[in-house]
Amino acid sequence: NAIDNASDPEGTALQVVNLPGSLPAGVTYNASDKTFTLDPADAAYNSLSVGKQQTVVVNFAVSDGSLTTPQTLTFIVSGSNDRPTVTVATVKAVDEAAYGTKDAVEIIDVAKLVTINDVDALDVKTPVVTGSLGINTVVIKDGDGKDVDVPVGVADLKTLFKTSADGHVTYDRADFSFLKDGQHVEAVFGFNTKSGSDTLAQALKVEINGITQTYSAKAIDGYVQGAKVFYDPTGTGVWQYGYVTGTTDAEGNFNLDLTVQSALGRIVVE
Repeated sequence: NAIDNASDPEGTALQVVNLPGSLPAGVTYNASDKTFTLDPADAAYNSLSVGKQQTVVVNFAVSDGSLTTPQTLTFIVSGSNDRPTVTVATVKAVDEAAYGTKDAVEIIDVAKLVTINDVDALDVKTPVVTGSLGINTVVIKDGDGKDVDVPVGVADLKTLFKTSADGHVTYDRADFSFLKDGQHVEAVFGFNTKSGSDTLAQALKVEINGITQTYSAKAIDGYVQGAKVFYDPTGTGVWQYGYVTGTTDAEGNFNLDLTVQSALGRIVVE
């Protein structure tokens, strides 16, 4: 109450006067009971971090109708923790690359995809907590979104991705040349984001699309027109019926349609 600590010797009723034209944020005045109230939940104080305080001062006066005495009311607002919000940008899907393709390595800096919003202005924001990034799941899906078995000869899909303690995901698109047209790999990574004392679990999804692939190249010097070229998924170097096969032209050029190939292998010229 604004007049609890004021009195008049003659017993005259006191009034609150000289109120500021605009009260501080979150402060209201009730004239009927002469009380000031501060709402600490007002947005103006959300930026206060834990352990921080803000002093709010209201200047006014008390009068008996003839004399006026200045008064000061002080509020202390203490900061409390506000939970941050985090958004992780979507990683654009990429296409697989043909086996042996150069410059097919993808590096994702996860921290650059993270946005942290925290009204506690002094809270230190860490997009990716050191050492928290890891791979959760990797699956192959068809065009209908159904899971597909890992092709024969393909290593554990998780081993095709590398994560670093400083928050990077690395993979080679050429390692996914086994994908058929319409298939795609979904890899989900987990990591922690931190703001002040709050640690929040996050997820990031990476997609690699299978595409129709025709492998075009030129046989090494010494091979003439009509040499057999085939894709060897077994590593034996011996042609077998059913292998993707082509023939070199007069200049040693050849094309192999690897769309239906579902296992890792190598190209052999004989």
